[in-house]
Amino acid sequence: MPADSDSSRTITVLYFAAASTATKLTEEHVPLPGDAPFSLSSLAALLVSRHPDTELGKVLEGSQWSVDAEMVDNPETCLEGEKDEGVSHSLPYQSFKVYSSIAQHYMIEEYNDIYSEHPFIYVKVVPSSNTLVVVDTGCGGASDHPDEEITSLREFTETVGLDDEGNSLNEGVKMRYTVVITHCHYDHILSDRYIIPGSDGMMVIHTPGHTPDELAIYDAKERMLYVGDSLYEHEQIIFPSEGSIVAWFASIESLISLVQSHDKSEDMQDAVLLNVCHCTVAQPALEVSEAARLFMGDVVELKEDVKKRLVIPGETNVVYRQKGGRFLPRCPGKSVEEAREQRAH
Repeated sequence: MPADSDSSRTITVLYFAAASTATKLTEEHVPLPGDAPFSLSSLAALLVSRHPDTELGKVLEGSQWSVDAEMVDNPETCLEGEKDEGVSHSLPYQSFKVYSSIAQHYMIEEYNDIYSEHPFIYVKVVPSSNTLVVVDTGCGGASDHPDEEITSLREFTETVGLDDEGNSLNEGVKMRYTVVITHCHYDHILSDRYIIPGSDGMMVIHTPGHTPDELAIYDAKERMLYVGDSLYEHEQIIFPSEGSIVAWFASIESLISLVQSHDKSEDMQDAVLLNVCHCTVAQPALEVSEAARLFMGDVVELKEDVKKRLVIPGETNVVYRQKGGRFLPRCPGKSVEEAREQRAH
């Protein structure tokens, strides 16, 4: 039902998981009727009335509530609401919201991702070992909101103030990270960049594409980028059946952005250099990455002809060869089709 323009009290309701799926919302501003105290139990009925013909009522029957980032068990807890209907954004727009649960444990939701997964990320602060334990890393901050300024989970943990004094989870970047990935689905692994403890600032980056668990390492001090099998020259770049050209494009874009932000000049002396597990060693990372991206774009857009088809048990692979033989990708035909369909949309 439409918002009541006469209401002087408005609350912000954040929807998670099944509630978000039912309402197709992650956030809603709800006017509270009248001036009398308004309980959580009454709020449930109000929300259901705003979303008829959905499964929200059934979802709320088994849901937990939090008020002002604190879990609440008493359904008769009263809500105060804001005195105006506007929403104040004192922090930058960001892809994440954090909820304190117990002691040094935090639940972070990536609430506006383009995949509509809204994954939960868990962080435990361990002062005794100067460590943040991060369980899963979400969708990488890819957001539907064009104005979001903070889309990196790491930037969120290091810069967004959460307590009364404005301190972040990793204030001053004084704590190291231990990251635990429960499994390799994309909504658990796409927030990608963490410093390796004891490595003099070397950064590990998740770069799915060649395989779902592909990693790259960047040494900012020496400006050396190590990318495993994500791309190389003059030998077949093989995408196995679990690989994804769609994910590969996203990873290459991320690496190109990283290199562009660290390249110091156009000459080899100060350029970021690319190092690969086959053939390519200490080559200009920006030039090689952009050239590989351009050629794979031509493959997906049917500007390159298939040079060979290989029948492998369970699927057909297609082989392409750039003129001169610099790039020679071999991938499942279905992966090329998926990338073509994704670009068409």
